[in-house]
Amino acid sequence: MRTEKQKDICRLVSFGNGGDTVYLEARSEFGGGTCTGYGKPERPHAADFTSERKTNVEVPDGTPVIDIRPALETDQGYKWVFKGPMPSVKIKDEEVSACPDLKDSLVAQAMMRDDNAYGTMATLQLCHQAQQKTEPGPLDMVSVSAYVKGWKEHGARIGHYENRLIVWDD
Repeated sequence: MRTEKQKDICRLVSFGNGGDTVYLEARSEFGGGTCTGYGKPERPHAADFTSERKTNVEVPDGTPVIDIRPALETDQGYKWVFKGPMPSVKIKDEEVSACPDLKDSLVAQAMMRDDNAYGTMATLQLCHQAQQKTEPGPLDMVSVSAYVKGWKEHGARIGHYENRLIVWDD
């Protein structure tokens, strides 16, 4: 059993049509990463920090929450699912961990031949890189704050946690 010092820290919660995702920063060697469930903001599952089963997760006040479902109702928001970057709790504000150039990657070329989701993402990233875009693309990693800002600009509902409960900014 983990002690108080070993709790993982929740750095972001996102709700989409498929459920909820919690992005964790590890304090122990066993934690971190993501946790997913079939929850909604009104009825969280993976992001239900009020239950006793989530005692190994610390949720600091101010932890951002994104509900991308409203954005998905627009063309701009739907496209952002595929064109936008991915979040990383390890990246500091304004930093970007760019995907390596995939143009000469044998692995990327193999993925694109197998008709799988990774191949689709690699294709999107290649197109992004070919256009020499300066903003992060589909396989680039950005900070939590940049990720939240991107989704807000594309129509998502944004909030934060206070006392382990969601408070919406609107």
